[in-house]
Amino acid sequence: MRFEDDILKSFKPHFDDFFKDLDRYAEQVFDLMQADQIRVPKGKTLFTSGYYEKGRDWLIECYIAEAQYSGLAGAILSNIDSEQHAEIGGYQRDVVDKLAKAGQALRGARIWRQHVASHVSTFWTFHDAQQRYEKRKKLSQQKLDAQSKLEDDLAKYDRQMSKKVPKHKSSALGAIAAYRKWLAIWNIPDQDKSQLAIWEAEVEEEKRTKLASPDKSAMDEDLFWSIIQIGGAIPIPEKLMDIEKRLTDFTPKAIRDFRKILQSRLSDAYRSDVWALAFLLMNGASDDAFEAFRCWLILAGRKVYTATLSDPNLFDVSLFPGGGCEFALDLMSIPEAAYNRRSKTPLRIARPKKMTLLGPAILEEDFPKLLSRIAKLVDQRV
Repeated sequence: MRFEDDILKSFKPHFDDFFKDLDRYAEQVFDLMQADQIRVPKGKTLFTSGYYEKGRDWLIECYIAEAQYSGLAGAILSNIDSEQHAEIGGYQRDVVDKLAKAGQALRGARIWRQHVASHVSTFWTFHDAQQRYEKRKKLSQQKLDAQSKLEDDLAKYDRQMSKKVPKHKSSALGAIAAYRKWLAIWNIPDQDKSQLAIWEAEVEEEKRTKLASPDKSAMDEDLFWSIIQIGGAIPIPEKLMDIEKRLTDFTPKAIRDFRKILQSRLSDAYRSDVWALAFLLMNGASDDAFEAFRCWLILAGRKVYTATLSDPNLFDVSLFPGGGCEFALDLMSIPEAAYNRRSKTPLRIARPKKMTLLGPAILEEDFPKLLSRIAKLVDQRV
């Protein structure tokens, strides 16, 4: 095996899960260390020698080079927590910057949004403890004496947490400011302007904006598509805002179910013939561009989505706008934003599983033959 510049260059990522790839990499380096094929300074381990960090950074480069943006961003999203500094740092900052540089700004912004939501949620956890402690201090001595040992222990815990409210308030506001700074550095339109303003005002005043009671309807396929249809044929950014606003009206469980249905519809459209359609319409479609196309296809509504999957060759070419549809990718982050708003806590995101392309393998040069009608219409349009 080649171990050059402290990196195992012969390692081949599977691109199924970033952290699994990192674990596989670490295992192979560790085996070489155990076999004395890699020299390690005295007293150092795999994790203190620098080999692990260099391998991780190299893997990030591999994912970017192979345009495995979805898997990389999804892995980082699943690993966001509020124990970090207000500003994203370390290898995670490296990822969001590399995503932005690669033209994947919306994916980087999604990571930042989750980072901010985590800090805001943590602030409210400590603030709620402070409120409970302040309320307890107003109880009479008789009521205090009547409380159980468990209640006394919880009160002590709340007291300790209340001391950290200023720290977490500062962290939450700092995270908001850091996100805005990152958006400005990369000249990215502030898609989260209204949400950040709400979070900032609430944390500053230490007072949550009360939402109306949630719509308790169960989320099913029909309700999912009715929400998607909101706004009709308006520009995608406006449509996404309307969808998010409506989705916030539901319970946290319904919002989670909306996300599950969304993921299922995206998976159902992950087909070779649908990819051929995207390729012809956009004059080329990487894995990332195909993901954006599938989001656009869902935003087009149930009728268009169902008809397209039934026979991609019968797709109405006039429906698809010229150029790409990258703004449609933000559909994937709407459930997170709505859940954050409704529940006041971040939506837990599982590490993404690599999807298997459905249908027979088709070469790009055979796409026009597969979808002859679409190919002809696209040529005429050009």
